This record gives sequence, structure tokens and C-alpha cells, in this order.
Amino acid sequence: MSSTWQGTAKTSVRRLVAERTKVLAGATAVLLVLGVIGLLADEYDLVLFCILLLQAAIAGYLVTAPAPQVSTASTDVQAAVDQASTRTLSDISRARQSILDAIAELDAKAK
Repeated sequence: MSSTWQGTAKTSVRRLVAERTKVLAGATAVLLVLGVIGLLADEYDLVLFCILLLQAAIAGYLVTAPAPQVSTASTDVQAAVDQASTRTLSDISRARQSILDAIAELDAKAK
């Protein structure tokens, strides 16, 4: 029974990796909607959780990226993509820290 479960899990993971762009787009859409709902409902834990999951989805997308081609032009493009990805993750990290700071301020004012 566990081998069937493992086979199903492996097949699902392979399919997710093969369709990683669609998975990232879907995950982004779902997490954005949940984050906005959490923000409107003043559920900052949900907002923070959505940000963390989105950051994990982006990191997973980058980790499963195919190996770069050997040509010089491709290497330059890959370097530019890597820099943009690094900036994006850095921006998300700063946004997450800003949200944590805002939550801490709201908690301090509430006490």
C-alpha cells in the first residue's frame, strides 16, 4: 500500500516540476487572493503565511529550473535572470520584515 502512495507522490512531483511555470502562476494567484482576504480581515498571520509560501514557491521554481546552456548569450541571460530572482527574493524578504514590524507595532499599541 505504501509503494502505491509513494508512486503516486513521485508521479505528482514529476508532473509539478514539468509544469512548474503553471504551478507558480497558480500558486501566486491563490496566495495573492488569500493574502488580500487576510489583510482585509486583519488576519496578519494568514498574510505572513501567504508571503512565506509564495517565497517558497518562487524558490522551488528557481531550484527546479533547467541547467543553463553553454553558449555565452545564454549564460548572460541566465546571469540576468539570477540577478532578477535574487532581487525579487530580497524584496519579498524586506516586505515580510516590514509586515512583521507592523504587526509588532500593532501588538504593542494594543497592550
